[in-house]
Amino acid sequence: MRMVRKPVLIERIAATAIVPSFAISFGRGSTDNLFLRTMRVRLGTMLFVAGVSLFGQQKPLRERLLESAQKGDAEAQFELGKNYETGRIGLPKDFVQAEHWYRLAAEQGDPFAEASLGLLYQFGKGVKKDPVQALMWYEVALARSSGGDRGSILELRDDIVSEMTAAQIADARRRAGAIIKVKP
Repeated sequence: MRMVRKPVLIERIAATAIVPSFAISFGRGSTDNLFLRTMRVRLGTMLFVAGVSLFGQQKPLRERLLESAQKGDAEAQFELGKNYETGRIGLPKDFVQAEHWYRLAAEQGDPFAEASLGLLYQFGKGVKKDPVQALMWYEVALARSSGGDRGSILELRDDIVSEMTAAQIADARRRAGAIIKVKP
């Protein structure tokens, strides 16, 4: 009988063995935060190498991730964007592609992708630097996040607000409100 590996399941099993205190936070619950999400992507990349020898031949992680992302999986879209942003798992560092995948995940209400879009706009990575767009995405991400997720996003939001005019802040919040009302 050939074993078929589910990447998320293996990540959770390894997380329990390697980092027990983080294992309960790897779901899509309120305790999930940006730091743990990033660790999960890194752990998944490391486990891919071990997964080939443990479970036989399989497609490379980037191919599996791309397939899931193309099928509309918001988490895979976010992770693909993060890997393009950082140039990991054999992908080139490409901020334009990162923005594309983050936007697809953000359109489905993924707060991690929304916050990541805010970062791209705040620092002009792959997009024109735009503090109004950055603040808008931070506000949307804050509306959809809870617990530990909020702290990091609040810091980013407060940082950019200190550099903006009252009119820019009002415009960003108006745009964010429109997105929050329309999207889940």
